[in-house]
Amino acid sequence: MRRIVNSTYVSLDGVIEHLEKWHFDYLDEDANALVWDQLSASDAVLMGRKSYEGHAEAWPGRTDAFADKINSMEKYVVSTTMSRAEWSNTTIINGDLAEEVRKLKRKPGKGILVWGFGPVAETLLEHGLFDELCLWIHPVLVGIGEPGDLLFRAGTSSKLKLVDNRIFDSGVVVLTYRPEAAAGETIPLRPTATNAGARTRDDPLKPRGVADARCDRRARRSTSTAILPPCRSRTLRPCVGFSTAMPSATTTRRSRRSIPTSNSG
Repeated sequence: MRRIVNSTYVSLDGVIEHLEKWHFDYLDEDANALVWDQLSASDAVLMGRKSYEGHAEAWPGRTDAFADKINSMEKYVVSTTMSRAEWSNTTIINGDLAEEVRKLKRKPGKGILVWGFGPVAETLLEHGLFDELCLWIHPVLVGIGEPGDLLFRAGTSSKLKLVDNRIFDSGVVVLTYRPEAAAGETIPLRPTATNAGARTRDDPLKPRGVADARCDRRARRSTSTAILPPCRSRTLRPCVGFSTAMPSATTTRRSRRSIPTSNSG
């Protein structure tokens, strides 16, 4: 069965919107690498109408590696008002969202990405349809925004288990959560120089892609290096994990402005 992964950028004070004011300073090779990992593991994107409109404006005219991948993926946009979609490989979902997503999960294929945390993400969380929730926590207090701009909002309740932890040189911490499972279940990891093989759900706090010394409180003075690599809020905008990510380590101001800066659905 296909996996559904949510990837969302969030500030320390819970803001997931207004990315243009706080997110772009934290783009680096680590972020780009993780974004690419997420894209490579997926062949479809699910989003709300607002997110769709932002992405559909930003990506079709681009020709870099990220754009080529995104433009070729299947896109599913949740909307009761859209009658047609211009972006290639787009299907409109206007019926029961939970039931339609269950059908998508049963189809053969790779993973399905949901960028940002809005109405679509809330519905999937409510019905237990997420397999993974990836939060990119940025070391910044934004200090702006309305209640709807926050990750934390009334009505959203779910018990999750931390299964992965990455620390980037930029200060961004990527926390990955999954629905709780039996203790000791093996979680496959991409082998690295400091973390070969797999670890279990009993050891979720060891940063992935970070030298072992960084994980050991008794060795805090040791030198550790972040090895590997993350969109935005409500439904998707090229933010939560990639909308803001560029195909190269250097992101120009011009390229940043070309990407939507809303995480809402």
